Amino acid sequence: MADYGIKVALPGYGVAETDPRNYAFWSKYSTVKIYAQGSGTLTITTPASSNSVNIAHGLSFIPMYLVFSQLKDGSGKWFINRTVMATGDADAGEQYVAGGYSFPPYEELGAYVDATNLHLEYATYNSAASHDIDYYYFIFGDKGGI
Repeated sequence: MADYGIKVALPGYGVAETDPRNYAFWSKYSTVKIYAQGSGTLTITTPASSNSVNIAHGLSFIPMYLVFSQLKDGSGKWFINRTVMATGDADAGEQYVAGGYSFPPYEELGAYVDATNLHLEYATYNSAASHDIDYYYFIFGDKGGI
C-alpha cells in the first residue's frame, strides 16, 4: 500500500517511521470517534445522599467513555471519570481521620458503561445543603484499532 495521508508522529519519531505505534495519528488507520457527547446537572438534595443518571448509548458493543465532573458548584475544577475527593480537599470540604483511616465526608463520582448505558452516580457525605454537580461526557462510537 502506498505511503499516504495525514501523519502526526509521537515525540522522538519522524514521519518516515513505518510502525503505526509511533504515531499519534495516521489517516491510513482507523481511530476512535466520538459517537455521542452531552452534559447535564444533578442535584444532591440532602447530606449523605446520592443521585444518578443513565445515558443510553445504543451501540452493539460496550464503548469507551470519558466523563468530566465539577463536584463543587462553580469551582471551575473538573475531574475525570471515577473520582473520590476527601473533604479536606479545597474543592470539597474537610477530612476526618480516625484510627489512621480517613472516612467520609467526601464527594464521589462513580462512572461505568455496560452494553446499554453509561451510568453516572454522584454521592456526598456531609453536605450541609443541597448542591448541583455538573457533568460532561463523551461516548466513543467504534472500537478503533490498527
